[in-house]
Amino acid sequence: MMTLLNNAFLKFLSRPGYVFALFAMLVALTYGGTLKNGYVMDDAMAISDNTLVNKGIQAIPELLATPRFYGYLNLTDDQYRPLSLVSFAIEVQLFGQNPAIGHFFNLLAFLGCVWLFYRLLQKIFPDSGPLPFLATLVFLVHPLHTEVVANIKSRDELYCFLFAFAAFNVFWKFLQTGNILHLAAGFGLYFLSLLSKETSITYLLLMPVVLLLCCPGRKGGITGVALGSIGVAAVFLIARALVLQHYKAPFANSTMEFVVNALIAPPSASARYATAVFV
Repeated sequence: MMTLLNNAFLKFLSRPGYVFALFAMLVALTYGGTLKNGYVMDDAMAISDNTLVNKGIQAIPELLATPRFYGYLNLTDDQYRPLSLVSFAIEVQLFGQNPAIGHFFNLLAFLGCVWLFYRLLQKIFPDSGPLPFLATLVFLVHPLHTEVVANIKSRDELYCFLFAFAAFNVFWKFLQTGNILHLAAGFGLYFLSLLSKETSITYLLLMPVVLLLCCPGRKGGITGVALGSIGVAAVFLIARALVLQHYKAPFANSTMEFVVNALIAPPSASARYATAVFV
């Protein structure tokens, strides 16, 4: 009996469509309840009260050329994450202000993250049986992701992971095939990840190290991936600097609140060090 069950399980894992369908069902079961929720907290700044987002697709050029929350009371913060705002503007254009639609697209983005995570684990651990599948199940249901998936505004986090892992998988394909189109696609996907959230800059180290240790393809190609990714990041940082420099004056001399950054503006030195140690 155990042999039959094991064979059936391995046969199931050999069919990607079935595995994807199971992941989709589990994402729906885990986070489907968010579809009935409305806008909360920072959703007002990013969506419901954001004048640029509520202009729809005509505001996309301006969203690409302004700080993250410029559409909210002309707030000139020091963040540049336009991609999620562009997606919100497209949703408003097509569906109006509809939080259920926003939550639905967050679920789709998270499903994409789960699938790309699984596919990369399959590449890294090709002979490990069900390990990639089981690890992905833990990733899918882990409560650490609750806020990111349930809060529409946090799509920047989802897109950051989604496009970075898409780049990961495409770069892997390039190293195996040598197809320059895969390399170019990987750079494009990584740029979208950077436009989603600046923390994607960490993949400049993560991607080459993982590829060097785990990819059986051409080692020389990893140098091209690494140098090209640095170039992509440089383009992003230049664009980000130009946008934020243009709007620097209004927020350069503003007082940062403790709730925004507990390390920069703590009420006391002891609070700063205690927070740093805790983090």
